[in-house]
Amino acid sequence: MGAGLKIAHKALSLKKDGVFRLMVIMLTLLGWMFAMGSSFVLGLDNLYDKWQLEQKSRVSIYLLPDTDFRKIEHLEKTLERQIGVVSVDMLGQKETFELLEPYLGEVKSVPLPKIIDVEIDHRLARDLFDRQVKEIFPNAEIDDAQELLDSVSLGVRFAQTAILAVAIAILIILVILTILTVRAGIRAQHYVLGIMQYMGAGDAFVARLVSTQVIAMAAMGYAGAVVLSSLSLFTIMQSFPMAAEYVDASLWVALGVAPLVLFVVAAIVAPWATKSVILSK
Repeated sequence: MGAGLKIAHKALSLKKDGVFRLMVIMLTLLGWMFAMGSSFVLGLDNLYDKWQLEQKSRVSIYLLPDTDFRKIEHLEKTLERQIGVVSVDMLGQKETFELLEPYLGEVKSVPLPKIIDVEIDHRLARDLFDRQVKEIFPNAEIDDAQELLDSVSLGVRFAQTAILAVAIAILIILVILTILTVRAGIRAQHYVLGIMQYMGAGDAFVARLVSTQVIAMAAMGYAGAVVLSSLSLFTIMQSFPMAAEYVDASLWVALGVAPLVLFVVAAIVAPWATKSVILSK
């Protein structure tokens, strides 16, 4: 039985067919896109989480340009005594100018506001904080970047939704590709298939023979996708060292798991497509 199966496998060898070689290439590329998209989503999450944490841990207080320094010192000492305040620093003129330069346009000689940068942690009682500032400076503007956080969060979710839509499109393309490849391959081998059926090979035997070869090629595509995506991520980390800060173990795991989803889909679709073609003959 084993010798017969080996002979049948050799007779109906699909790897010689250009359509199946193309399938390996396409699976590699689709798997690479799927893996890189997944790692990009995770990397974007890491980037946003770290940026969000940094933004949430800082509060900026804007004061009028002619504000008395003695009152500023009084405010700084008052805030430093509050639980949850890590540090209080007033920005220098140079730092303030660099911060506001994008909004000044051509005007370079306007009086600059005084900005107090406050680093905080989760223990801060925000109502008490705001009240202490307003008691000393009723006209002070307190900015906790919440509006900016909401805008960036919306942008991040939109980008992730777009990538999810692309991932679904890739899965659909993979299903269609697998079906068309199996159909084209079997029809190209119809002469050999006819001889095998004439010699007594049943539909289930032929379907299993074709399916195992398609799954083997899908495994090759999976391996190629993992290697290609790993090299791509490594190249990005080498080219942009700052990006390495947002690459953790979950991204490397995604490079192996994401293409595996495509392999599983191909492994499920291949037997069904094979049986459909054989039964329709």
